Amino acid sequence: MKWTRINPGSARLRRLRTAAALDDYDPYLIWADLTKFAGFSKLPKDPVTGRKQIPVAAQFGPSYRPANFAGTFTAPILRAGGGYCTGLVPADKLVEFHDLMQPGDRFKMGLPAIPERSHITFSPESIPVPLAIGIIDHGLAFAHRSFRTRDPVTGKTTKTRVQWLWDQDRDRLKHNPGRYWRKVRDMGYGGELDGSRIDELIRACPDESRLYRKIDYDPAYGRYSHGTHIMDVACGGPNPLRDVGNFSNADPADTTRAFEGPASTAPIIAVQLPYRPAKDTSGASLCVHVYDAMSYIARRTRMVKQVVVNLSDGAFGGPHDGSSLLESALDKFLVDNPKFTLVVAAGNAYEARCHAQRSIAPHSAGKPLDWRVLPDDFTDSFQELWLQGSGSATASVSVRPPGETTSKTIRMGEIWVGHEGGEPLCCVLGTMSSPNGPNRGTFFLALAPTRPLTKARAPAPHGVWQVTARNNSAVRLNLDARIERDSPALGDRGPSRQSYFADGKAASHAARAKTLNSVATGSQSIVVGGYFAKGKYFQETANGNRLTEVAPYSSSGPGHPGAGYDAPDVSAPSDESPVMRGLRAAANRSGTSVRLTGTSVAAPIVTRRVANMLAAYTLLPPPPTPGHVKQKLISDHAHPGATVEGPREGAGRIKPGQEP
Repeated sequence: MKWTRINPGSARLRRLRTAAALDDYDPYLIWADLTKFAGFSKLPKDPVTGRKQIPVAAQFGPSYRPANFAGTFTAPILRAGGGYCTGLVPADKLVEFHDLMQPGDRFKMGLPAIPERSHITFSPESIPVPLAIGIIDHGLAFAHRSFRTRDPVTGKTTKTRVQWLWDQDRDRLKHNPGRYWRKVRDMGYGGELDGSRIDELIRACPDESRLYRKIDYDPAYGRYSHGTHIMDVACGGPNPLRDVGNFSNADPADTTRAFEGPASTAPIIAVQLPYRPAKDTSGASLCVHVYDAMSYIARRTRMVKQVVVNLSDGAFGGPHDGSSLLESALDKFLVDNPKFTLVVAAGNAYEARCHAQRSIAPHSAGKPLDWRVLPDDFTDSFQELWLQGSGSATASVSVRPPGETTSKTIRMGEIWVGHEGGEPLCCVLGTMSSPNGPNRGTFFLALAPTRPLTKARAPAPHGVWQVTARNNSAVRLNLDARIERDSPALGDRGPSRQSYFADGKAASHAARAKTLNSVATGSQSIVVGGYFAKGKYFQETANGNRLTEVAPYSSSGPGHPGAGYDAPDVSAPSDESPVMRGLRAAANRSGTSVRLTGTSVAAPIVTRRVANMLAAYTLLPPPPTPGHVKQKLISDHAHPGATVEGPREGAGRIKPGQEP
């Protein structure tokens, strides 16, 4: 493999004028630019000018002036005086946009890592109710009868409880047979259905399969989907888990009690994350789409007293200290909107072998990291090396591709591309500050697919890529290496092509600590781990081999430094038992169900519990803040055994069943 240094301002990287600008740039955007966005979804176009645009999430300081960015930034969501927002930057104006930013400002690309706005006007529409539940997920079968109200006498389903559904597909209005989807006036992209339109569709198409095809809603075409299952656990009526683990004393034959609990009757605001041309499982675009989803839910619930939002999505990369752009934005959003409570899944990375730690002595090299990249991988692969210590500025990293005997050394502030025949196969760059880690040294490694979907791209070598960090300073340097998520989406065929740190020995490269979901280390959200409702599992833990109730995949803390305890905050069942994996809830058609596993399933159990708990406080001033809700949840469900597992158990334990 040949290596070429890429200088800012060169023909290969015109979007960076100077080497100093590298410290403020999103490394994922640099890789996308070098590969002509081959590993990402297509760039949206301005409907008037036809110019290609890049979705970004940005943070501005108090000196931000919208007039200064006229023509370079379309920001549909931005509070007066600066703050966090999302918007579109014309691809040919990216350098100008970057140059206008002040010290401390940052932005991150929100383009999905998959092959292949107009100005905001506040909507007067809202739901005048005391409690609402928001679901941000993939595949939301909104016509399922679990999401409809029921006649208290006959038990028959009547109107839908899904008051709003926003599909964030930027081409949604182009795929709009019958013109059922309407423009989302205050977001600038995608399409939405309101409750009356959903009721109209259900009356016209009792066959749910025909209904989804009638409106070209392909996320619900399959037999099951992640979002439908999560939404049923969080707010379906009846509660599908009321008898899990035999925690409930309710009589199964007593159908009059089945719909008790405000969560089973509360209005639902659902946001479908981008699905076309394929689902982004890497989490690369969450920074834009999750923040937009929260803002959309806020605009549809301005008259609601309490809102509980479930987010069972995330990624492996990032600094994992609460400083990432999305986590910082969500924390500020929750502080500014105290009626909101956000519940986040802890993640399933405990045994994924996607995190490694090193402590490197002065003037020495650390133990090499063996990064095993699998064949037949259709998508790009990424690794981030996060440095901590005053010697970060002088650090370097050496990369040896599979089958080669020599390594290439990259120093901080440099960009090198490995290629054959001119086509980039890999990229390595070092930056002292990035959008996800301000003032934190980072080395970023990107690989092309080992089996590209098009002949236009050359395949990267599969096998073991050896990565070695070197400390060139006089002080000790600590390193966290993280491989980004690359697993197939739920329901997709084919084997998993997730790369990992390999050697399989007792002294493994992989570290199981600090493996939380990339959006689960903020200070304001409630983070949920998973455990077995019944039975225990023999597992190697931080305290040695022992029988444990914690699910083997449930990610480990520590989480946010200011939490005062190890993460997650609480845990809830994610499996019935070690032999009966997963929990059963709704599939995509009424009357059908499916078992799904993971902390994604545990999080909506807590969402339901929080919603039912908050329903008692909606008439009492002042309303509880997210911090109060978290502490109340932990104190009411304190788990005395939490100190045994520490960063995996959570300070509280939720038991599902008939809700109080």
